[in-house]
Amino acid sequence: LSYFQAIFMGILQGVTELFPISSLGHGERKAIWSVPIKEGGYYKVYAYIPKIRFGFNRDGNQPEENYNFNVTYDDGVDHPVIKPDARESTWVEVGTYHFSSDSAKIELTNNSKAKTVYADAIKLVKEN
Repeated sequence: LSYFQAIFMGILQGVTELFPISSLGHGERKAIWSVPIKEGGYYKVYAYIPKIRFGFNRDGNQPEENYNFNVTYDDGVDHPVIKPDARESTWVEVGTYHFSSDSAKIELTNNSKAKTVYADAIKLVKEN
């Protein structure tokens, strides 16, 4: 693994930089991470949401944003929706899931009201 992959424990289809996947979509575009799992167990999944905002609505407020994920885990597929804090770049907890040894698949779709959805990084933290 490269230094970047070791830090973030995920590979965004070979891309290791900020990646806009689209805006105002219905889920037809996706960023996909395939995260290697060396030891099965419960993991907290985090997504890094960058502070990149392009303007305001006509009423002067920032538009409502939501990030829609698909997390494939041992019991199926979960579809968590994250509403990031627009004030700062931060790691946001997506959820806790059980993954067997192999890999975890996490997708971020453009099914959003956000002007642009950015895929940056995913990390998994094993629960004790």
